[in-house]
Amino acid sequence: METLKVGIIGVGGIAQNRHIPALKKLDHLVEIVGVQDINYELSQQVASEHKIPRVFQEYKDMFEVVDAVINLYTK
Repeated sequence: METLKVGIIGVGGIAQNRHIPALKKLDHLVEIVGVQDINYELSQQVASEHKIPRVFQEYKDMFEVVDAVINLYTK
């Protein structure tokens, strides 16, 4: 079975403490291929900490490489 390629928009506390760890436990089904946040430095830090391969400056850019997006951005 092929894994679902997921991108995450918004990498604040809920993403770091809940969503990313939960998705990592489902690594046989889901692959987090990239993250994006308005705070680009935070995106880079989170990607590095969680071994996520790509960081996007614009959320729209991830649409070409993912099957699904989890939008955790809040204003």
